[in-house]
Amino acid sequence: MFKDSNKILELYTWDVDVSASYSLGGPQRVIDSDLKIENSDIVIALFYKRFGTPLTDSKSGTEHEIKLAIDSYNKKGTPIIKIYFKKLLEIICVGFYIRCMDNNLK
Repeated sequence: MFKDSNKILELYTWDVDVSASYSLGGPQRVIDSDLKIENSDIVIALFYKRFGTPLTDSKSGTEHEIKLAIDSYNKKGTPIIKIYFKKLLEIICVGFYIRCMDNNLK
């Protein structure tokens, strides 16, 4: 948690903040119920190598959650949505492909 004057930043993630329970709607329904993305002030998505596990309505749970955030933003102007991707650069060096990670999230 980060506190600065009257601002508080709390991190909520599915693997820590979601209850271990069963739903007829599947695990994503439990995640949606517990995280309440539509009540967030900001949603930050960080991507590197994987996009997530496919669902029936989205290519992944992550996409589903971003769609919830976008729907909420379109209705009431929140949450702020930030999406970042880890940039992978491929460099050819002496006939071999070397993967170099850019240290900056873009």
